[in-house]
Amino acid sequence: MRWSEIESAETISHIACHRFVKGVSTRMHSHDFVELFWGIDGHANHEINGATSIIGEKELFFIRSGDIHNVSTVGNGTYTFNNLAFHRDIVNELSQRYESTILERWNSREEKTVIKYQLTQPLFQWLNAKVRDVFSYRRSRLTLDF
Repeated sequence: MRWSEIESAETISHIACHRFVKGVSTRMHSHDFVELFWGIDGHANHEINGATSIIGEKELFFIRSGDIHNVSTVGNGTYTFNNLAFHRDIVNELSQRYESTILERWNSREEKTVIKYQLTQPLFQWLNAKVRDVFSYRRSRLTLDF
């Protein structure tokens, strides 16, 4: 998937909230941008770079450009998640400005292991509130950096 298929060139970020029901899947895909996604409610199968696991709420995933992944429902269940995508160059710039193991791994073209983080309730609430700001100001690099 290419950035131009989901957003215009001047848009900094793309945000979506998805609710998958029985039998729904993103299909196996990769893209030329990076994304963050985190579970809001329910459980799903997440297959990434050949590894599959069951994921749930408050799990935050860092998806690199070039990662091959798929999210699909588990049995009769549902899965709701937020997705924040943006240009790969932004992660490169962030990793040059800030010292962070996660940023280094997220920016790596060689790394293929899953990068995930279990969110605490306060961080989960903060992230859900901040994503609304990013949606409102999708052309603001400062809002996205924050």
